[in-house]
Amino acid sequence: MQDIDVLPTLRKRTTASLKEIFKSRETREVAAFLTSQFIGFLVFMSLRQIFPLYMQKISGLSAVDAYAKWAIIVSAYTLGGIITRIPAGFILEKIGRRTLIVSSYILMTLAVVGLIFTDNIIILAFLFIILRSTNNIFGLSSRSLLSDIETKYKGFYNSIISTSGRFGSLIGVITLGILLEFLDPVVMIVVVIALSVLGIILFLLIFIKGEGEERQLERRYNLNEEGKTKLRFRDFTQTIFIFFFVAFTIFGVMEGLSNPLFSIYAKNNLALSESIVGILLGLANLSFIIVGPIIGFSISHRKKLIDYLLLSSAILLSLNYCLIYIFPDNVGVFTAFLFIRNAGHALFFPVVMTILTSRLSKEHFSILYSVITTAFFIGLAGTSYLSSVLYSMDYTLPWFSSLLASLVLIILITIYVLFNRKKNDESETNELDFAGLK
Repeated sequence: MQDIDVLPTLRKRTTASLKEIFKSRETREVAAFLTSQFIGFLVFMSLRQIFPLYMQKISGLSAVDAYAKWAIIVSAYTLGGIITRIPAGFILEKIGRRTLIVSSYILMTLAVVGLIFTDNIIILAFLFIILRSTNNIFGLSSRSLLSDIETKYKGFYNSIISTSGRFGSLIGVITLGILLEFLDPVVMIVVVIALSVLGIILFLLIFIKGEGEERQLERRYNLNEEGKTKLRFRDFTQTIFIFFFVAFTIFGVMEGLSNPLFSIYAKNNLALSESIVGILLGLANLSFIIVGPIIGFSISHRKKLIDYLLLSSAILLSLNYCLIYIFPDNVGVFTAFLFIRNAGHALFFPVVMTILTSRLSKEHFSILYSVITTAFFIGLAGTSYLSSVLYSMDYTLPWFSSLLASLVLIILITIYVLFNRKKNDESETNELDFAGLK
């Protein structure tokens, strides 16, 4: 019997697929939105990680006081994200992705400029609401574009968009951490302003009108002609909508209970410097950058992997929180925790975004997607300040609370996977019965 050399065949197929992707017009259309995701994460997500240390450095606050102040800001900008996210979906369909992204860049730049001139907690909260909202718009616009593009590589594009954001966070957090430790704190903010301006220029230079933009333009024209959308109540009662709304809420609770304390915890409980904290938080994105495209490419070719990857992500995140809770004072464990956490996100987000951009209604994608992802911020807003309270009681309690939330997420995803299998089995049975009748 002749042996089949599987590995070279697989390599040829992968190489051919990658060439097809990079030469396609869809990739050129997606490219501009990759830059907005990259700059959005570089600015907001990096500031979100390092700004608590910035506040502590310029004001001389203790760890507990700095975290309490930062938790209020986090709660405020998360609540702001909830309030602005759904209207952003309507505005996107009304004025278009390009106009909305350019406007968001301008607002983001002005908000970062404002950070230089105040340490007032109310004003800071307002500025971070703007930053959170503009970052949301970058993500919403890119997913909306993918919903409008007909391609078998949605999984790959979704993972690349997510990966570009993490790559921006990697560069941003490391850079800001080093700048904060060795230079005047204001220099850090000035660099962020320059990057925001660069983002506008890159987007306008790379943006092209392709299939996705044409499809949205046609939809906007029809919307203006008819005067109203045909969004129905049953769109919000679909199984996929309900499941992911609940899943994003739980994910937000899990993140809100622990994410805001990363930099404060690393500096004050593990005695790490600002630059080391920035380097660790930044480099941890490498696991997402490496794993994300592999996952995206895999699910583009093998749709059956989706359920397994979704469940695996929840299990991995749960084991990770268990690890940091058992060994809370070990720098090596904390480092591993950051890398594993991002690997878990790389399993979760590209898979979820691929499901949503493929299965949600295209006509109302921006609105439905906005509502679903708003659930994440509901969970985040409800627990961010609670995290600071738990931290003041015992610095391990936020880890334990996130662990409990991750166990709930495992149960929910298991139910979803079993429901999906049952539904698929019923569909196959019906197809066989119909074939028998013929």
